[in-house]
Amino acid sequence: MWLRIVHPGITKARRDWYESICDVAPSVSASVVYRSREIWAGGLGVKSREHGGYPDSTTVYRIASVSKVFVVIMVHQMLEKGYIASLDDELQKYIPEFDINNPFGTKSITLRQMMSQLSGLPQGVPCLYGLLNICQGTTNEDIYARLKQQSLILPPWTRPSYSNLAYALLGNGLVNLVPNYVTYEDYVHKMILEPLGMTMTGFNYTESVIDEMAVGYDPDGSVAPLTDLGWGGPAGQMYSTVNDLAKLGSFLMSSYDYKSPSSSVLQKETIREMLLPLFLNPDGLTQFGMPWEMRLMHNYLVRRKGGNIRGYTTLFSFVPELQLGVNIVWSGSMDEYHASVVVYDILIPALTNALSSVQPKPGYPSKPANYEGTYKGIIDIGLSVAKILSINDTLFVVIPGSGISVFMDCVNATTGVLFIRSDSRSCLQSELPGITGEYVYFQLDELGVAQNFTIPGYLWGATFIRTS
Repeated sequence: MWLRIVHPGITKARRDWYESICDVAPSVSASVVYRSREIWAGGLGVKSREHGGYPDSTTVYRIASVSKVFVVIMVHQMLEKGYIASLDDELQKYIPEFDINNPFGTKSITLRQMMSQLSGLPQGVPCLYGLLNICQGTTNEDIYARLKQQSLILPPWTRPSYSNLAYALLGNGLVNLVPNYVTYEDYVHKMILEPLGMTMTGFNYTESVIDEMAVGYDPDGSVAPLTDLGWGGPAGQMYSTVNDLAKLGSFLMSSYDYKSPSSSVLQKETIREMLLPLFLNPDGLTQFGMPWEMRLMHNYLVRRKGGNIRGYTTLFSFVPELQLGVNIVWSGSMDEYHASVVVYDILIPALTNALSSVQPKPGYPSKPANYEGTYKGIIDIGLSVAKILSINDTLFVVIPGSGISVFMDCVNATTGVLFIRSDSRSCLQSELPGITGEYVYFQLDELGVAQNFTIPGYLWGATFIRTS
């Protein structure tokens, strides 16, 4: 049982929940990633009720709406290369043929709104009879003509309204701005999948791909058809394995690992923008991003993207700040977001507790008395007096009247790093996290006694000179 392997202390109730899903999903594969390494991967059940076979981390599944992640990567690549100028540009700037009635105003929708499900576009792609699986042979021109007869369903940038149409428009329409690429699928293969080494991910369900797939099942137990989404493909056509999803997650999380090498796919700064939340739901816990459906858990924001299509369910998720990722794929209809809550409710506390237990103690100067004393600012900034105290083998910088008291990890004799005390309480508490990691610079005399110090990141322009 993979959850038992990852965390032997899992409760019986959670084991029973996980084991019960096998009645609904005959096949499940999963992987756990930490610091760009797949630390566990495996599968349960059977690939096919009719023919047997055991699933593993290389078994292929449809990933449905997780396909939208690749649209977002493409758009950000185009931003870096100058094919688009801004995510806040209107879609009509790049696709003049696009037009849809906006009964709520005069402005057109923007690229950022479309990627974060805040565009107000209808959910479905307007193919024949409005069905996604009748999109074969549909062209951009067909869609643009049909959209002129439709309307937005919500005012843009007000609240989320899930739209497959938005992603199909972005993928199929914007790719025409890039020279030498005729189709969105070709672009994704050459510019994203190949550089990331995702060799078992794609769009076309060839015989060789189907041979590696777990069979998908509808809720009534019948085999789900492998429908081709055609023009709607950017929103949900792709297949993959948990091994390949681990590569994708490692690439995205690398933007928060400053020691990792840069990728040719996207710059780290671009990825970090791509991972930001854009809309907080009324529950105060879940948020929307591009294309993330995020949840705050144990003080960390879990980036998630779920995928649901006939016969298959996918959870692609990660916490970049912890370098932790979990991917699960099922051959059936599942509640992937409940699964993410169960999994991260186990993994985040286990990991953070383990990391806390191995953290080194803050550095400490050999002669703390050389730093202790009262200092006065040379300019009037309203907080002109500061004290440095030595308490329990830790140096503290105290600025009276500010409510701020932070301890200092000394890197060397002339440099320290500020950290917020866990018990800090002041009217500035919401701003205090911005102090963490700020450098303190000391000037020492010939005897090694600190004569002044500066904190340029926090108190720019102020120099505190020793008075006692």
